[in-house]
Amino acid sequence: MCTLGMSGEFRSQGISVNSMWPRTTIATAAIEVNFQVAIMKASRKPAIMADAAHAVFRRGSRSATGHF
Repeated sequence: MCTLGMSGEFRSQGISVNSMWPRTTIATAAIEVNFQVAIMKASRKPAIMADAAHAVFRRGSRSATGHF
């Protein structure tokens, strides 16, 4: 709801608001500490989130806002 609300509020100023949530686990320290080794090995590398964020940032702020 925050993504939708803020994207609507800032749209006229040319500011985009989007959110990212991975579909699978990401191999972070939190996963390593709290889950079995098999989960950590099956997790995606953190770079995939950086790549996704980069793709979002490259879009024009007026063409992509309010997406999750």
